[in-house]
Amino acid sequence: DHTWTDGDVLKKHWSITGRAGIVVDNAMPFALAGYKRADFAGTELDGWVAGGGIEFALTRNLFLGGEYRFT
Repeated sequence: DHTWTDGDVLKKHWSITGRAGIVVDNAMPFALAGYKRADFAGTELDGWVAGGGIEFALTRNLFLGGEYRFT
């Protein structure tokens, strides 16, 4: 157990996720899930990531999208 203080610093973090969606016209709504790890004040924490988003094809090679991740 660790008591968090204002001086604690997030040193590094990473996640690996996969996503799946269905293309509808020029949009692709998707869900994502994966694994997350962080080094916070010398304590390594790990857990899961879940979220979703949507991408829009503006042209054949240009996409615009947004996503939300809960960790």
